[in-house]
Amino acid sequence: MEYLTYKELWAVNPRAARALLRLDYQKTGSFSQTARNFKTDRHIVKKWVLRDNLESQKPIPRNQPNRLDRQKERLIIKIRDVSGFGPKRIHYYLKRQLGMIIGKSTIAKYLKKHGKTKKRLKRIQPKAFDWKSLPIFSTSQADTKEILDQPVFAKEEQGLYLAKGLPPYQFSIFFPRIEAKFICFSYENTKKAALNFFEYVFDHLKNHQVLEGEKVFVQTDWGPENGGFQTNSLKEFDKSLADLHITHWHSRKRSSFRNLKDFMIKAWEWVYYYNIDRSHDTLKGGTPYEELLKYFPKAPKSLLALPPIILDDTITLYGGSEVYGQYTAFQ
Repeated sequence: MEYLTYKELWAVNPRAARALLRLDYQKTGSFSQTARNFKTDRHIVKKWVLRDNLESQKPIPRNQPNRLDRQKERLIIKIRDVSGFGPKRIHYYLKRQLGMIIGKSTIAKYLKKHGKTKKRLKRIQPKAFDWKSLPIFSTSQADTKEILDQPVFAKEEQGLYLAKGLPPYQFSIFFPRIEAKFICFSYENTKKAALNFFEYVFDHLKNHQVLEGEKVFVQTDWGPENGGFQTNSLKEFDKSLADLHITHWHSRKRSSFRNLKDFMIKAWEWVYYYNIDRSHDTLKGGTPYEELLKYFPKAPKSLLALPPIILDDTITLYGGSEVYGQYTAFQ
């Protein structure tokens, strides 16, 4: 019987060529005889007869001195599964919580190996503004979001959210110098709620004596709660902010909760996590609170742990006495 050589068969279909080696070996029972039949090496026949599958595999060197310990590899995957963190955030978490330094590129490599990466669109990075040149709390960016517009809510969850009487609007203010953020909530998207929010936040900062007599600037979008496009309404809103010693300018145009109390407590926990515990890449893995301590070494955690409130009425800690009790514990 005349055979095609293994090399000729492999050029047509590698997997089929390996299957023929196995089939012929079952007949001959000899690695050497099968190798002679297909004019190849007996070691090649032996490899594909003994291997579990016929797929090609990347060569793995026997000695890998720089390979990450398997226990650490499993730890990286576990953190990814539990938290959803990417390579940078995992790097900072290991460094801060466990004192373990593993390179971001190394973490990215093992996430890719285990299929834990996501395809992301490339973004054109605009020229960065030098926020570090500004006083700490003098410049901020305020925004209002309708919570149910967020893509995290399914239609069923939106109905459940409203049925529990939770506030639909979130007011937030961001201080880019130290990457800190405060949030509050409202049942109506009104100028009154926005003014209550600014008064609540900046009175808190004044009480902690961190404004240092600085002129305060707040940037907002063109929403009606911030004065909108109507000249008279905008002037009235700006005047109200001026009474609070705040200068206002516009930018370019462009889960599950049992009840309200539970909602407000979880919102406060998020503020605490974002400002006190969460690492920020722009701060080189530090937190806003650690950045603040560089300028105010004796600043308490309560400065950045401002509890959210409901803004529709006068300033009251509607989040409940439990929220305020947890908050004052850090005074």
